[in-house]
Amino acid sequence: MPTLRKIMDVIGVDGTACVIAVVAAAFLSIFITPTVRHFAFWLRVVDEPGPRRVHIQPTARLGGIGVLAGILGGAVLGIGVLGGSWDKVWSVLAIGAGVCFLGALDDRRSLSPVAKLGGLALAGGLLTLTGISIEIVHVPGLGAIQLGWLALPATIAWVVACSNAVNLIDGVDGAATGVVTIAACTMALCALATGDPMTAVLFGATCGAAGGFLVHNRQPASIFLGDSGSLLLGFMLAATSAAGTSKSATAWMLLGTLIVLAVPFLEAIQSFIRRFCAARASDKIASILSAIRATAVADTGHIHHRLLVRGLSHHRVSFILHVVTAIIGVTILLLVPSGMVHWSAALVPLLVGVTALFVLAGLKPREAAPETPRVVIPRFEPPNSPEPAIPKATLREKTLQK
Repeated sequence: MPTLRKIMDVIGVDGTACVIAVVAAAFLSIFITPTVRHFAFWLRVVDEPGPRRVHIQPTARLGGIGVLAGILGGAVLGIGVLGGSWDKVWSVLAIGAGVCFLGALDDRRSLSPVAKLGGLALAGGLLTLTGISIEIVHVPGLGAIQLGWLALPATIAWVVACSNAVNLIDGVDGAATGVVTIAACTMALCALATGDPMTAVLFGATCGAAGGFLVHNRQPASIFLGDSGSLLLGFMLAATSAAGTSKSATAWMLLGTLIVLAVPFLEAIQSFIRRFCAARASDKIASILSAIRATAVADTGHIHHRLLVRGLSHHRVSFILHVVTAIIGVTILLLVPSGMVHWSAALVPLLVGVTALFVLAGLKPREAAPETPRVVIPRFEPPNSPEPAIPKATLREKTLQK
């Protein structure tokens, strides 16, 4: 106990609350997820193997329920230790539970893209009504910009974008959970460095819940996040960063979250462009509106599909995505003490690194060399071939038998 008190004195109350949120969320997520898995099989909410799937056996979905339990427990304990205001915390957690329920419905009944987008837009609108909105954004070189009446559409667009970005990257075991764990950890440390403990606790709870679920979601996964988990994690990153933008000192929180999620966001952008161009090139789709609707149709052109085609294993694909996100996160942490002056200079190497990842994924797989056809020469016996000689041992055995 004295050692624990010394550690608490060093990291302070804010850091202690954040650590408690991470540990509690991870603990709950690890131990509740197996029960959620059995519950999903009982409800038959199972992801079956298919042409677009990369797993080979039926796997339970609804993993978001275990993640939600971890986030709720970690956030409540962390804010309890912190002793801060509960208004924004309850708003984020309550609306996040609603987003998880929306994803669970999609896991069970496969909702239409319009229904999911409408639910996410509603979640963003409810955030604004509870006082959490993107009122200030920090643009490198221009400083803090007040959005005014644009706060409502900006918040809705931010929630929809983050949720869908995490959802699209969730295609390989452990990919989305690992990326969110690294991103949330990075932003929690940034929030602590800028004096925003409430935001740090929410990021910490998200980090712990995603990291705890990764224990069951790494390859070979025993349970998938499903839309209930991917939409929830994306919403938590969006809502928590939006809550941090209410102060001018933390207005850059939005930009930091955007950069640390560079891989999911670029994946979402290139997926939209790829599907739109393919729809416009099709003879069956004539109007632009129909092409936009076609972007909601799933395909096998995601970055994880392309890396798998190049011969990489599930584990290596997830590892590559995690490493790229971690490099970006470390870069952000190094830039926090230096202020916003160096953000524009950091964007160039970050974008170059992420672009290199997508170029690697876009390369065509090497074609296997064609096999040399084997010529089979039939064997013909001579027409009057003599009978084969019988060994003496065989003749002796026949004589004894007689």
